Amino acid sequence: MTQEFCEHLDEYGVAFGRAKASYGNCLNLLDKIIADPEMGELRKTLETSLDDWVQETRKLRELFSKMIKGREIELVSNEDQENMTSLDSRTAQCRACSFQIPRLEFPEFNLEDEDNPRYRGQSLPLPAGAGA
Repeated sequence: MTQEFCEHLDEYGVAFGRAKASYGNCLNLLDKIIADPEMGELRKTLETSLDDWVQETRKLRELFSKMIKGREIELVSNEDQENMTSLDSRTAQCRACSFQIPRLEFPEFNLEDEDNPRYRGQSLPLPAGAGA
């Protein structure tokens, strides 16, 4: 589903859509590989897809930073929110019209324990030398 953005943030909306789509592609490939581990030919495609996701997410973050510095996006405090970290206590919004910018989240992954990354609750095997 396409996320709508205000007219002031068209460029950011396109970058957000690209990052979200590249993430979705990774999820689809990972699901196929988990369902049928014998599909080794998809592993190279997954590597390419992961690289794409990393690049698109990096571009989105760089654009976000540029738009904060250019004062097109502002961070507003959500002081009425309890039990939130300092990052969670702020909302990004368009400075021109106060459109609230959605966060790009990756809820399918839990990477808190770098030695045991999890995808949808399942442990992901790490390649030799990763995580160390």
